Amino acid sequence: EAAKLALQLRGDVDWIVMHCLEKDRTRRYETAAALAADLRHHLHREPIAARPPNELYRLGKFIQRHRVGVAALAVIVLSLLAGLVASSALLVREHAARQRALAAEQSETLLRLRAEEASTMERKRAVAATWEVANRRLVAGGAQAVHEGEQHLPTGRRE
Repeated sequence: EAAKLALQLRGDVDWIVMHCLEKDRTRRYETAAALAADLRHHLHREPIAARPPNELYRLGKFIQRHRVGVAALAVIVLSLLAGLVASSALLVREHAARQRALAAEQSETLLRLRAEEASTMERKRAVAATWEVANRRLVAGGAQAVHEGEQHLPTGRRE
């Protein structure tokens, strides 16, 4: 219990005592009321006048006075940061998925065009072969052969 009390009295109380014991009278508390005000500030976890001004010290005192609020704010900020990280990760994943889908669509379109081109070329070869057969028959057998050759043409290609 004594060690715990000693730890609690460190810091501000040390500064207050040292301020009271200053050799130079102008650097001591001017009145007992000023000393009482500093002790009251210490008990309410507020910054004291005996200590040199320091923003980190004042921030620490503010946090001590408003622990619940600061903790709630920290939870909110951490939640927002976690949400930001999660949404950013999901955005990156969605972008990658969209890129993969676009690449797959382009690949599918290219394959379809190649298949259509191959089909068109095959039809052209078939027509050319049919005309070749018809031409040979014409040379060999006359007009009857031409009529028979037309029957081998694909539908819609007869003239």
